[in-house]
Amino acid sequence: MERVIYIDHFQGAMRRVVVEDGIPVEVALDVGSTKDSVGSIVIGRVEKVMLNIGAVFVNIGMEKNGFLPLTEMIDCDATDISAAGKRSPLATGRELIVQVTKSASGDKGARLTMNATYPGKYCVLLVAAQTVGVSRHIEDTERRLHLESIAKSAQPDGMGLLIRTSAADAREEWITDEARRLHAEWNQVISRAKAQKAPAMLFNAGNLLDSAMRDLHGDIYQQPLPPSKTEKLRKALRRKIWLPSGAYLVIDHTEAMTVIDVNSGKCTTKGEFSQTMRNLNLEAAKESARQIRLRDIGGIIVIDLIDMRDDADRKAVLEAFVEATRGDRAKLHIHGFSPAGMLELTRRSVYKPFMQCRCTRCLGTGVEPDGDREPEPVSI
Repeated sequence: MERVIYIDHFQGAMRRVVVEDGIPVEVALDVGSTKDSVGSIVIGRVEKVMLNIGAVFVNIGMEKNGFLPLTEMIDCDATDISAAGKRSPLATGRELIVQVTKSASGDKGARLTMNATYPGKYCVLLVAAQTVGVSRHIEDTERRLHLESIAKSAQPDGMGLLIRTSAADAREEWITDEARRLHAEWNQVISRAKAQKAPAMLFNAGNLLDSAMRDLHGDIYQQPLPPSKTEKLRKALRRKIWLPSGAYLVIDHTEAMTVIDVNSGKCTTKGEFSQTMRNLNLEAAKESARQIRLRDIGGIIVIDLIDMRDDADRKAVLEAFVEATRGDRAKLHIHGFSPAGMLELTRRSVYKPFMQCRCTRCLGTGVEPDGDREPEPVSI
């Protein structure tokens, strides 16, 4: 697979587009509001304690306070920079180091955790855990055991270490050197936190160039996306997506979930009806997986495929969908088919989805307000 990464500026924002085998598969925007970018680490100040809903609201310097569940809180000196005696971490006004796990969306503020992770190219420092782990994508048993041994010897005292997929062929010294560097950088984060007043940024995870060099493998070009690929991207981000067979997808976003509807459209394939519908759904499942990754759709996702009566056909379509999601770096939980025949899954966004970016034309809806033609995203 050939992967090329383009980084340019578009409509006043930095844009990164990942192209695999000539097809755009990821889009990320940096519009300057990085305090709620997923992965960013911020000093926050507790504004409100809501024990009835099991959470506290934390001011991280954004329009909406962040949401920190009690289950994501820890009593740890490494993330508690205002520890005066035995003061409760639930006290209003308390300053905490928090990390964004989900960007702000609509009327909801960013979701936060105190179980921070600090990423490198080959490993991830687990600030509030003392465990080691190896990416599940590294399947060779002997290599996994060797990497786990490296992680145990390289993990800093009181912290954990997760070996990333990119370390599959890495030398031991590369991993151990990076682990030491990450620990030193985290200590600098703590030092900056003690010297600053909340709310303040400590680690910016929204820098597209830095994260591309750290997280992605491929040739990186800091230049505009070629016109041919720009046109492919525009077509790929419309509400209605045509498939080669003549069928099409319709993608709609609501507050609660995203729905992908599969329609037979102009499909005129001859042959047995059940086989035709199976092939159409296989095509739609693969394209749905690409669309979910391309748009960085998060939350509940429901795909309304064309009805299939044969369980074997459903199994084949589900397997095709799972296989098509293997390149997606987001955390997915594929629930399978519901009793109503819907393919259901949940996904955690990698970035702040560009469909949520505020725009003077679309007011944050992510579509052009033009009733005479099909709406299409403008922030790409």
